[in-house]
Amino acid sequence: MRALPATIGCVLLTVGPGCDPCASGAEPTFEDSDGALGADGLAELEAAYADFVAAIGPDRVCIARVEVVERAGSDGALIHGGPDWVVEIDPASTTPAVDLRLNLCLALDLREDLTSRAPELFERLSFATVCGLGPPDTDYLDEVVAACGASPLDARDTFMSEEVYRFAPEDRGDGPLAASLGAAVRLDGRTVMDVAPFGAGLLALSYPGTDPREVRAYAVDLATGTTTDVATALYEDVSWSVYGGPGGAVIVDRADEGPSAVHVVDVDTHALTTVSADLTYGHGEGVVSDGVLYRAPDSTWPGPMQAVDLATGAVTVIAMPAPPESMEALANGIVPAPGGFVLSYLEATVQRSGDFTSIGVWDHVMVRWSAADGAWTEITRGLWFMEAGVTSDGRILGTLLGADAVFGAYAYADDRLTVSDDLCLEETGRPYVVADDRAWTFAEDGDSVVITPFEID
Repeated sequence: MRALPATIGCVLLTVGPGCDPCASGAEPTFEDSDGALGADGLAELEAAYADFVAAIGPDRVCIARVEVVERAGSDGALIHGGPDWVVEIDPASTTPAVDLRLNLCLALDLREDLTSRAPELFERLSFATVCGLGPPDTDYLDEVVAACGASPLDARDTFMSEEVYRFAPEDRGDGPLAASLGAAVRLDGRTVMDVAPFGAGLLALSYPGTDPREVRAYAVDLATGTTTDVATALYEDVSWSVYGGPGGAVIVDRADEGPSAVHVVDVDTHALTTVSADLTYGHGEGVVSDGVLYRAPDSTWPGPMQAVDLATGAVTVIAMPAPPESMEALANGIVPAPGGFVLSYLEATVQRSGDFTSIGVWDHVMVRWSAADGAWTEITRGLWFMEAGVTSDGRILGTLLGADAVFGAYAYADDRLTVSDDLCLEETGRPYVVADDRAWTFAEDGDSVVITPFEID
C-alpha cells in the first residue's frame, strides 16, 4: 500500500462542504483505460463498492473514481485531498475487490475518525486491515447468545458490527426450532470410528483393540442401548466405511486394486449380502437410497459421484454440478431423498501441490438429484450447513455456521430454515448423525461412548 499523501486544501476529520467527498452525492466512475481487468473485473469492483456502501449505510464514504493503474502498489492506494477522492487499483493484483474494500475503509476512517473511538483496538492502518476483511460473521448471533449466555465476537468484531457494518445482510431464519437434550445412551466397551443410520438405530464401525488392523461392525438399538455385532474380523487393508439411509445400510471395504466389496446389511436379521463394485476412491460422503449407494469423493477432491446398484454392484458415474469457471465443486454433505438424494457442495478455488491443498470457498450450494430424470435441481445457496442427516418428514438436521455454531433444521422441499436458541453446541457438542428422527452427538467416556439425542418438535 502506498503511503497516504498529505492533505491538500482540506483539513480531514473536520470536513466542511468544500472538501466533503459526499457533498456532491454523485456515484463514482470506474475506469480501466488499458482494459487490464476486462469487463468482468471492472464489474466485480463495481459490485464490491455497492456491497460495501450497502453494508455501512448511505453517505458515509464517497469516492469520485476508482482507477485501475499500474502505479497503485500491491494493496492499491487512496488519493484524498479536496472534494474528489480516488481509489487506485493495481491491475496485477490477485484480489482487486479486497484492495478496493481496504481503501474504502481508509476513506471511511479519514472521514469519521472511527479509530479515535477505540484507540485501544486500532490505529489507522490496522483498522483498515480489519475492516477490509468485510463484515464480521454475526449470523445467528442472537441464538448463540440466548443458548450460551455470551457473545462469541471479540472486541474488534463487535466494534466492526456496531460502528462500521451497521447494515450488513441479516442472517437467514424462517422461525425458531424448539430443541432439547434427550436421555443419553451409553455404549459400554465400544468405540466409534464411523457411523450411519440403520433402520431405527445405528450401524457403527469400531476398532475392538485386540488387533490394530481389525475392524468390527455393530448395530445399536437406540431404545435400549444394546449393541449387537454384525461383522467381526474385518481387516483394514485400505478403507472401511459405513453408509445408511431409510433403505438400510452398507459396509464398504474398498480395495486398493480391483473391485471392492460392498456388504449390504439386512435391517431385521443383520445378515450380510456382498456385491462386488468398482469404486474409485476411499472414504467420502455417502447415503443409501432406494436400493442404491450414492458416494461422493472426499471434500478436498472434485467429483464425479458414483451410484452403486446394491443388487448387482453395477456402478454409474454422476457428474457433479458445474461450478463457475476456474472453480471446483467439492462435496460437503449428502442426505437421502425420495428418488435420489440432496447434496451440498462448495464452489471453491483449489490449489494442489504435492500433499498440500489450499481451498478458497466462495459459496455453499444445495442441490437435489433425481435418479428418474438424471438431473440436478438447485435448492438454495449461501446456507452454511454441516448436515448430520435427515428426518422422515424431510428436515435436514445439523450445524449452522455463523457467529458460532448453532443447531438448525432445513426443510428442503419448502426451503424453510428454523434455528434453535435452546442448545449451546459448545457445551453439548455438534450433532453427528440423524437416526430415529433425532440428531445425535457422540462423546467418549473411558472405554465407552455416550450418545445423546437432540429432541425436536
